[in-house]
Amino acid sequence: MKFLYTQTNIILATSVSKDQILILEANISDLVGVSIETAPARDYLHGSAFSHLVGYVGLGEEEGDPVIVGKTGVEEQYDHQLSGVAGDKIVQVDSIGTSYRLIASKRPLPGKDITLNVDIGLQNRALELLGNEIKDPKKEAVGGAVVAQDPLDGSVLALVSYPSFDPNLMSSGISASELFALSQDPSKPFFNRAISAVYPPGSVFKLVTASAVLMENIAGVYDTIVDEGFIQIGPYIYRNWNTGGEGAVNIIKALQVSNDTYFYIMGGGYGGIGGLGIQKLHQWALKFGFNELTGIDIGGEVSGFIPDGTHREWYQGDDFISSIGQGDLLTTPLQINNMMTYFANGGYLFKPRIVRSIDGVGEIEPVVMGQDMIDENYYDAIRKGIHAVVNPGGTAYPVYGFYARHGVQLAGKTGTSEFINSKGEEKTHAIFSVFGPYFDNEYEQEKIVSEAHRPIVLTVFLESGGGGSQDAAPIANELLEYWFSK
Repeated sequence: MKFLYTQTNIILATSVSKDQILILEANISDLVGVSIETAPARDYLHGSAFSHLVGYVGLGEEEGDPVIVGKTGVEEQYDHQLSGVAGDKIVQVDSIGTSYRLIASKRPLPGKDITLNVDIGLQNRALELLGNEIKDPKKEAVGGAVVAQDPLDGSVLALVSYPSFDPNLMSSGISASELFALSQDPSKPFFNRAISAVYPPGSVFKLVTASAVLMENIAGVYDTIVDEGFIQIGPYIYRNWNTGGEGAVNIIKALQVSNDTYFYIMGGGYGGIGGLGIQKLHQWALKFGFNELTGIDIGGEVSGFIPDGTHREWYQGDDFISSIGQGDLLTTPLQINNMMTYFANGGYLFKPRIVRSIDGVGEIEPVVMGQDMIDENYYDAIRKGIHAVVNPGGTAYPVYGFYARHGVQLAGKTGTSEFINSKGEEKTHAIFSVFGPYFDNEYEQEKIVSEAHRPIVLTVFLESGGGGSQDAAPIANELLEYWFSK
């Protein structure tokens, strides 16, 4: 009897050794329906530096047949373009399954080449620096992330999470015991801290608060408060990180020295100043892309959380600490970096993009998610404040002298966010978000770009890693040295 059928393959074993193949080949005629096939395998040249960004491939299933598919990262997001279209054929066979005659066939289509925006050197250097910090027994960081973007279009220049893993293990055939060990590792090497982890943003969030304070007419640029190192509401005391106080402080100085007292007052109200309140702060956070996905083109992103005061009983003190990026606020390192691009490029908020182009499709066009959210004079004042951060008197002292070495002005914001760890201990995360070149006006921006100083915005985050100034900023400085020395 003869019949038609569509062949379904079942993979019995993968990563078979040469000696095993020789035994099979010698007996293949006795193994009806069994065949030996070779298939190309991914070789991830940069290994763990790109594991969270590029991802890896593994066995999947398509219409009942085993196939190689992207599992995470770019491999998963662009799997259809990378894999192409599988071929197919219908054959006539006899009763024992021997091919008899080809009835019909469909030719396979090759996958497309994809080009990323990522800078290989920057990505590798970021992994190296994070690894050095976290493996240092004198340091406290247990993990970290680096995100870098081109502010002119939002393209992702680096996205690194540490600890990491070797994607070659995943694509070449990892044993069950090895996979279990990795999945149970307390350092969470599979966890993409850049886009999937949420943390209180700390003082970096003061850029959002400052924008809201000015645009909601809570204070003008040069309106001052007198900081004595704390404010007190009844029995509750809210201290500035510099407990000695800063004296007269306006919004520019408040950003420069990261003055908590100023933002307590402007955020929650005090001494005759009405304050923003959590509802307006929430609304302005949304304008900058917090509390929602950025839309980066890999999976696993989370939206974080910016409270609006309705999820629980809310107090004035909650307004105070929310205004300095503490309390219930949760953000990702990517969200922080993307927010900073707005202050680097003249007032545009872009969707982050890892892939630059797809063969046969073309360049991926930038997507603007928001623009011109702040009046020009307020925008300039905030930028002057964060430019002062990286100069004498500011909190980012590790990057002092960068202009003298490279002729590139910088601007940025440090952050040290407090949290209670699983052991009940008070710890801090370290954050520094910075960009360069900094420019004073549109003419200077055009001049800098024309002189081939490719701009960059980068954020260094260290989980349980200490302070933004002393721990995160030195790593950012090393990455800026690499970038502007190229």
